Amino acid sequence: MKKRQVVLISVLAFLFGWLIRKEQEKRSTLSPEQALERAKETFKKEAPISGSWIYMIPEDITLHGIMYTGYHGGISRQTDHTSVQSNFFVDQETGAVFCTDEHADEHEMTELDEATLPV
Repeated sequence: MKKRQVVLISVLAFLFGWLIRKEQEKRSTLSPEQALERAKETFKKEAPISGSWIYMIPEDITLHGIMYTGYHGGISRQTDHTSVQSNFFVDQETGAVFCTDEHADEHEMTELDEATLPV
């Protein structure tokens, strides 16, 4: 074989390997929908979920000095007649769910409020 053919085959093999690796990386990371489902499963263990949302574009966050790439979202839950809002972050690679903050609404629900809630 000529030197030119060896170089061409080497370059093509490298590009083919690089493309395969990129395709595997796409498949091994969570989609936003999968991340939201994972977060719901985690929070559902504590109380029923009344609402949820997630940003569709991955972002970087540093927690405890470690950089993660993933999705930011929120969950609303009803506990003891109080609406609790929790923000979370789901790591795109591992699927780990981090609760970034949690707080109750300023308004505690009363019996009257529960009766007027939409079904």
